[in-house]
Amino acid sequence: MTTVMRLLEGPIAMVPCVSLNFYEKCDDCLDEDACAVNKLMLKVRDNTLEIFRNTTLADLSN
Repeated sequence: MTTVMRLLEGPIAMVPCVSLNFYEKCDDCLDEDACAVNKLMLKVRDNTLEIFRNTTLADLSN
């Protein structure tokens, strides 16, 4: 499902600094390691990926 979502919607991550395939440093970030938004968005990305990895197209058609 992750491949389908990336093809249809682009990056899974909501911000580029946590993207696995489309990483970009945020312009206004001084230190990613200390950034609370980065830490939160990593959790969001990882949980989103887990959901997509455990969902099939068949699951969506039921």
